[in-house]
Amino acid sequence: MINIDKSFRWVSKNYFDTIFARLFLLISLGIIVAEYSALATNFFFISIVVGLSFMIFSTFRVNQLGRWIFIFSWSLFIFGAGGWLLRQKQMPEVDELSHAAHSYIVELKTIPIDKDNYYRAEAEIIYANDSIAQRVVGHNLLLNIYSDSLKPKLCDRFLIYTRINRPTDNGLNGFDYGKYLARNGLCGVSYVYSDNIKYLSTETPSNLMQHTYLLRDKLIKRFESIGLKGSQLAIISAITLGEKGLLANDVKDNFSAAGVSHILVVSGMHVGFLFLLIVWLMRKTPHHRRGLVVFLGLTLLWAYALLTGLAPSVIRATFMFSMMLLFNLLGEKYRVKHALALSATILILVNPNTLFNVGFQLSYLAVCGIVYFYPLLYNRIKTLKNSLLKWILQAVAVTISAQILTLPIVIYNFHQFPVYFILSNLFVSAFAPFLFLGGIALLPLSYIPYLGVGAGWLMNYVVMIFEYTINLIVAIPFSTLKVYLSLFEALCLYFVIFCGINWIELRNVFAERFKAPLYFLLSVLLFALIVFINDLYYSKKQCLIIPETNRLIVNVFNHNENILFTNHPYFATERLEHTWLKYSCSEPTIVTDTALIANSFTFDDESYLILRDNIFRYRQNNGQPLEIDNLIIDRGVYPSERLFTEFITPKRVVLTAGVWHGYLPKYKALLQSHNIPYHIISEDGAFIK
Repeated sequence: MINIDKSFRWVSKNYFDTIFARLFLLISLGIIVAEYSALATNFFFISIVVGLSFMIFSTFRVNQLGRWIFIFSWSLFIFGAGGWLLRQKQMPEVDELSHAAHSYIVELKTIPIDKDNYYRAEAEIIYANDSIAQRVVGHNLLLNIYSDSLKPKLCDRFLIYTRINRPTDNGLNGFDYGKYLARNGLCGVSYVYSDNIKYLSTETPSNLMQHTYLLRDKLIKRFESIGLKGSQLAIISAITLGEKGLLANDVKDNFSAAGVSHILVVSGMHVGFLFLLIVWLMRKTPHHRRGLVVFLGLTLLWAYALLTGLAPSVIRATFMFSMMLLFNLLGEKYRVKHALALSATILILVNPNTLFNVGFQLSYLAVCGIVYFYPLLYNRIKTLKNSLLKWILQAVAVTISAQILTLPIVIYNFHQFPVYFILSNLFVSAFAPFLFLGGIALLPLSYIPYLGVGAGWLMNYVVMIFEYTINLIVAIPFSTLKVYLSLFEALCLYFVIFCGINWIELRNVFAERFKAPLYFLLSVLLFALIVFINDLYYSKKQCLIIPETNRLIVNVFNHNENILFTNHPYFATERLEHTWLKYSCSEPTIVTDTALIANSFTFDDESYLILRDNIFRYRQNNGQPLEIDNLIIDRGVYPSERLFTEFITPKRVVLTAGVWHGYLPKYKALLQSHNIPYHIISEDGAFIK
């Protein structure tokens, strides 16, 4: 006979007490395995079926074996569910999507962002047109519209003649742009010029998010109407409404270098201001009416989360503060760790790709760091009598606590460490309430004549002072350290942090009093050794790199010299600086021939020639063809038979991403007929040797 009650009590005591953390870890493991392995989707489906079957079987055995069977089968079920969910979210291959299609009907799903010389927006592909029929598609892409006369709007429909590209891994710093787009629900990216786009109609917004975009756009126009403009408008829009599209790259770079880029992303701090306002109202409200205040507060929190775009950091903060309000109303004890794990689990169940979102990782790790480390630091300062000193040290403690667990990810993704992050975060802690609450207050004030303009003028100068101070901090010598950290090194740094946590946890255990600090010291030495060996290895390497970009960039470097062939020095430097940091390169010597018609060099005992513009088409060559080991062909070179018979005899050909895609079939046929190996960067990714 099945003892269901006994089984339930055992499961509740031994498993469900920490169910949220275990759920998150097991689902995350399944997602990671599905992302980075070649296992078939059926493997994860079978894991679900087997896990569910053994869970049912385990209810018939309430002994120790049955308990272990239940733990294993439940874990297998959740692991399989994580992997299966991720595979369902994968985007189709671009070749499948654009096969034989020559035009598309698209509808803009976000408000286009003005990028000075073009507009950028997400668009849904409604139909794909080919020579025979019109196919319904229904996938989204990132659309870049280059046009002086056209001003696209949300829900505009266009007929476009273009190619949809799925960018591949550029092979330089591990960032796969194509995968990044796919994780954000975009099947590819497309560039459309004025001759290849035709306006069709403007549709009615079809979902709540689109109405939210329109509302946010109207609120930004209210900011503009009272005098906010330029970087001040962009900063206040980002802080209050979560609109980051208006931010210029130099503003984002300066805030990132100062270690305060989180102020430009709506997160726990911003939602916390609203939460404190709701708590204040609850304290001023009679007890029998607090339920109404909580209901209105929850509505306000989630409406604001929707307005700011439902980013993972916003959802996390809104969910946790909502739980705090409900628990406060019910008089129950609130467990931060459980709420944190539950919100993370819900997010990755809704969209498994969220796990790879850097904002998601930083948001949750920062809160974990504050939850764990802040009480340890606060215990040292809570007895201070000086209120100002106590506030300063509390702000420092929060900043350090948040940085401890986010540091490896920040360095791995952004390759920099803000030295004065404590100073800049102290300044932000003092300024942030005025910026956020002032920005919110500006919206109703903007409807009052004269008063709104005066408030806008004042806020304009407040934001200007704020930005100027951040720029001053960045301008301090050695404000930012450029640091390269590989994924393996980042994991090793986390190992060091966990050994430090182990030391803290066991500091009062006599038997571990000496072992724990020894383990921590050994982990530090191991990390230092790994970093030293990696730096030594990379500093002795020599490389030739042609990244995947339609602008000509050819980079040759070793530990002694760094030569960069390009006609876009600023763009090339921005693209390659992380690579130079990885290989400990010196500053590049930039070769900028205006046409880059004939640049040759030698690398690894092989000769290279960069060919750009069609200089051979109408010429005759009476001498012998030039023999070259590697021919690099860029835009403007027509795939002519004469090129490989009369002028150049290469042993290998590299076609850059600047070569027009219409030339590629003919180039392939020519090179195959002459038995010349080739590498097509737009198809095979960056060329690295």
